[in-house]
Amino acid sequence: MAMNKNNNVETVAPLFGVEVETVQETEYFDVTDYEKFTINDAEAGTTFKGKPNVYRFEPREGRKSTSVRIRLIDDEEKELLDAYMNVPLDFPMIKNIRQGFDFYRSTFDCISSILEKINPNIVKDARGNRINRINKINLEEVIEYLNNKETITIEVLEGAEDSEYNSFRIIDWE
Repeated sequence: MAMNKNNNVETVAPLFGVEVETVQETEYFDVTDYEKFTINDAEAGTTFKGKPNVYRFEPREGRKSTSVRIRLIDDEEKELLDAYMNVPLDFPMIKNIRQGFDFYRSTFDCISSILEKINPNIVKDARGNRINRINKINLEEVIEYLNNKETITIEVLEGAEDSEYNSFRIIDWE
C-alpha cells in the first residue's frame, strides 16, 4: 500500500509476483580482523568475556538436530570466541536435554548455568540434588535473553572423558 497525493491509501499491484516487507535489521559485527577461537581451542577453566551474538542455524534437510552459536566479541582485544550447542529440531520448545548425553552436553551445561545464575533452586530436585536433565525449555526465549545482555562471561569446561569436545557454562553477564 502507498499514499497518493491526496493522502489516500492506494493499493499497488505486485510486479512479477514480488512480495515485500519491512523487517528490523540485525546488528552486524565486522570481525574480519579479529582473532577467532572456539571453546575447543581453550583449556578447561579458561574464561572469556564479550558482547554476545547468539544465533540459531536453520536445520539442514535430513538432519535430526541443528546448532546454536554463542559468539562473544571482545572489541578491546580484537578477539572473538564461538561456542556451539547442538539442539533438537523442536523449536522453540526443546525437550529432554540430558547432561550425560555427550551430543547435548554443552547445551545442558549452558542452559543449566543460566538457570542456576537466575535462581540456584531451579537446578535442584525436591531432595536438593543437582538436576541432570532439562525436560523442556523455550530456546527462543533463552536466545533472546542472552542477546539482550551487554556482555557475557563463559568458563570453558572439560568435556566428557571420551569426547574430543569441550563444554562451557555462563558464569556472569551484564
